[in-house]
Amino acid sequence: MRLALAQIDTVVGDIPGNLASIRAAVARARDARADLLVLPELAVVGYPAGDLLGHRAFVEMAQAAVHQLVSELDDELAVLVGSAAWPRDGALPFNVAHFISRHTLATVHKRLLPSYDVFHETRLFARGDVSERAVFELAGIRIGVTICEDLWNDTSFWPGGRQYRDDPVLDVVHAGAQLVVNLSASPYEAGKVALRANVIQHAAQRHRVGVALCNLVGGNDSMVFDGSSMLADVATGTPRLAGLARAFAEDFLLADFEPARGFVRVDEQAAQRATTLDLALTHNACQVPCAPDTLDELERALVVGIRAFVRKQGFERVLLGLSGGIDSALVAYLAAQALGPENVLAVELPSRFTSELSRSIAANLVGTLGVHQCAIDIESTVQVFLGNLAPELAHCASDSTSDVTAENLQARVRGTILMTLSNRLGNLVLATGNKSELAVGYCTLYGDMVGALAPIGDLYKTQVCAMCRRVNARERREIFPRAVLERPPTAELRHRQRDEDTLPAYATMDPILVGILEDRLDDGHIAALTGTDPPLVRHIRELVRRGEFKRFQAPPSLRVSVRSWPGRAYPIVQRYRPDDSLG
Repeated sequence: MRLALAQIDTVVGDIPGNLASIRAAVARARDARADLLVLPELAVVGYPAGDLLGHRAFVEMAQAAVHQLVSELDDELAVLVGSAAWPRDGALPFNVAHFISRHTLATVHKRLLPSYDVFHETRLFARGDVSERAVFELAGIRIGVTICEDLWNDTSFWPGGRQYRDDPVLDVVHAGAQLVVNLSASPYEAGKVALRANVIQHAAQRHRVGVALCNLVGGNDSMVFDGSSMLADVATGTPRLAGLARAFAEDFLLADFEPARGFVRVDEQAAQRATTLDLALTHNACQVPCAPDTLDELERALVVGIRAFVRKQGFERVLLGLSGGIDSALVAYLAAQALGPENVLAVELPSRFTSELSRSIAANLVGTLGVHQCAIDIESTVQVFLGNLAPELAHCASDSTSDVTAENLQARVRGTILMTLSNRLGNLVLATGNKSELAVGYCTLYGDMVGALAPIGDLYKTQVCAMCRRVNARERREIFPRAVLERPPTAELRHRQRDEDTLPAYATMDPILVGILEDRLDDGHIAALTGTDPPLVRHIRELVRRGEFKRFQAPPSLRVSVRSWPGRAYPIVQRYRPDDSLG
């Protein structure tokens, strides 16, 4: 049987556009003489569709699109495509895989509905039943159909167990499946491609079957999808990854499958990618992922995410405040890569505290990237605000509070200018804050936090610095000036200000934040693993807690880690501390 996997880039809610992409994949599969074409999870409606799925008319429109596809297909090609379907008497729709063959339509319902992190499927979908048919025969081969999470509940793979009682893969194998196909919309995070590859290799080895996973590619809102569709079998007696599609790009993976021999005649480039993929699964607690390959992967994910967020909303151009610091430098670079430098406006907003070094770095970067640039001095505007507020501020502010008030005012003036330019020019504003700053609240509401998207909001400060150095090393030139890499981090909101006046060094703080946010360890474990004092860990945890209200109002950030802001659901008002006791 000739199998084609088409990882396509869909748009949430654009059912006609998604159907056009599906038709293009059908045409390509016909040309390749494929017997079966597989498309991603929810390809018809887009992923994640969220509460759009609560609109019956939306789901019925998707069903009508599928019926159009049924009428158009000939007898030579079968198609597996993801969509949503609403039963006549149901309160919720199903997440489904439609099997279309010879003008007939059969439907498989997703059984395992994730409700952790960024997933809310138990609220959005009805759960499929184990008794439903999920194995079909095509070209003499029995195909078991699963949908994304259905593949991720093998208790022999997960040492700590999983949250579901069912194992849909085991069920379709018991029903006679020789090839397990998985329609997937698995979002990217650092290390996810290797994890997926290990999951499907383990399934192939345990059940002695071939496994094919077709994954979504592109970006929607905060989520980025890497594609990386893959094939695994045990034809050589040991599990092997037989084919791997490109990451972060639409791709078409073609292979022949024979139950006794596995995947044969796999596309040469896909086979080569499979043999060179690093399958190691390593995560060391309280460590920030900064390996060169990881940084390259993260960069590609952020570029795809920016492009999708801007273009899928119908915009072409963005603007950002360019300060001369490393965060805004990286955001400018990523935006130029995603949209073209001609579509990026870098706005310098100097005050009396802005150093000549910052101005020089900004000018250098603008010249290197080729982005548009303008400069608007904020000093006179800030002084007008301070003058008008002076009578009130004089009654209630200590010197230290007054300093912070003036600093925040500068940031808010900058934010107002950026949003005004956005209104007039039609450019989306990109916020330039990183995960470390957002985590501890070292950012100003309605100031440096303004914007439609925070592209690096899920990158720690140490990752930002490492990525800039990696880009310079990879490109063998100074895209990021040496000065921006070497200068101490500073917000330049007062004379000779440094971030370390307020915060621990980022190299010290970031591993602690990883322990708090991602590893969810207690203070004692974090202190032991990072070699820091427990009071410092407690202090940083308290900063994270106090900053929660800011993150609730922050622009969306692109999800590239296992514990990103979009998946965080901590209450703003709460009094729990990890070292609390009842005694």
